[in-house]
Amino acid sequence: MRTITIGNRVIGEGHPCFIIAEIGSNHNQNLEQAKKMIAIAASCGVDAVKFQSLKYDEMHAYDDPELRAMYEQIKLDESWYPELKKCADEHGVLFFSCPCYLRSIEVMEKTGVKLYKIASPQTRGFPQIIRAAAKTGKPLIISTGYCNDERIDRAVRMCESAGNKNYALLQCTSQYPAKPEDINLAMMDTLRERYGCPVGLSDHSSGIHIPVAAVARGANMIEKHFTLDRKSPGPDHAFAIEPAELKAMVQAIRETEKAIGTGIKRVLPAEDAIVAKYNFVCRVVAARDLKKGEVLDGNVDFKKAPAGISAEDEKQWLGKQLMRDVHRGEIIHWTDLGVLS
Repeated sequence: MRTITIGNRVIGEGHPCFIIAEIGSNHNQNLEQAKKMIAIAASCGVDAVKFQSLKYDEMHAYDDPELRAMYEQIKLDESWYPELKKCADEHGVLFFSCPCYLRSIEVMEKTGVKLYKIASPQTRGFPQIIRAAAKTGKPLIISTGYCNDERIDRAVRMCESAGNKNYALLQCTSQYPAKPEDINLAMMDTLRERYGCPVGLSDHSSGIHIPVAAVARGANMIEKHFTLDRKSPGPDHAFAIEPAELKAMVQAIRETEKAIGTGIKRVLPAEDAIVAKYNFVCRVVAARDLKKGEVLDGNVDFKKAPAGISAEDEKQWLGKQLMRDVHRGEIIHWTDLGVLS
């Protein structure tokens, strides 16, 4: 299973989940709000903040006034990139953006981004941008929403034919919000087995529980839409999570990673202490009055006590003769069997 390295972070099996706050277009065309969102996302513990490089005329060869008006609400001013990256650097998170038109890669290269994310619409219908991003040699995160197996294969071929094996694949359901029954977390297993690369979830569901479940299932990356206020106008606010939820999601993911553990069973010292304190170990006691010379078998009972022969040591005491008379309910000790304790 391959890993990829982004900045100072190794991503893949055995490494912490890489958590991306998708600011996307939720900056509301306000640079100061975008910078504020970076700062808040960083304080919540994410690893990276992601934007979307959108321009109507760069992406469309036809005029649709309604669609153009929407793009005017969500486009990202190219002159912002250096300031956004600087802000992210100051707060210790990675800045990057989805290139949705070819020239945006040139702009981001000048900005000095360390990775690229290929959004689902581009994975589905714009394979050339995958090739262009792959040729930079930088890691690619490829979302698979809208895509069947053949298109995912094509995206991987585009990377590898460009000599770039530093890619990760995200399971994605391109519904807003996505229904739980359509998320298909098991597809992460398929992607991992088929391509041998880090995998994760680009999540459009409501709430934070599905990303946490994805990490429990082995997601190496989580991408989640982030907003300051779900009631804000714009296409991506309503299904995004707010700051308190983002912080809770990051914390839950980190706790889940700790809880996954190593797969090696061990008894904690604290557990042993509880066993000793509350006398969890059952001891062998006489079920009736027993005479010297009697053999221990069905004539015993088991009760908790701080000392005596442990019920766990059955192979050592079963069938052994008593060396003295023992009264009903009395704890039997090893010395009663002629064994030094």
